[in-house]
Amino acid sequence: MRIKFDYRTYPARPTPAFPNRTTITRPAIPVSLIYGQKSVPIYALVDSGADVTLLNPTLCTVLGIDWKTGKENEIRGIGNARQLAYFHNIQMDVGGYIHNCYVGFVEDFSVDALLGQKCFFHHFKKVSFDFNAGEVELVW
Repeated sequence: MRIKFDYRTYPARPTPAFPNRTTITRPAIPVSLIYGQKSVPIYALVDSGADVTLLNPTLCTVLGIDWKTGKENEIRGIGNARQLAYFHNIQMDVGGYIHNCYVGFVEDFSVDALLGQKCFFHHFKKVSFDFNAGEVELVW
């Protein structure tokens, strides 16, 4: 089975480096996070450089998760910045394919979700990006 998702367009401010930029496109796809009987639909950024899947803790309110009770793990991002992530088992619905997922919640997270190697990529036979067509394709 395969499914394609279009990249999403987001507003962007012009900068000295990109003075004409007003929008940016990103490989963000619709998913639903599921915990028990609760679920929340979001757009999640597919990030092949992320080791694990990380979520914004604001989603915990909807899902009913006490995020800081999860298993603690230090993660490092750009510039080797350290942050603590608290990991929980949830489920994720991606285009009708529901799978178990071990995700980390990270404070001061600027997006709803980064879909990384663990919990996202490893569930599919193929995840491909077509920047020029603006598509992400998943095969399972």
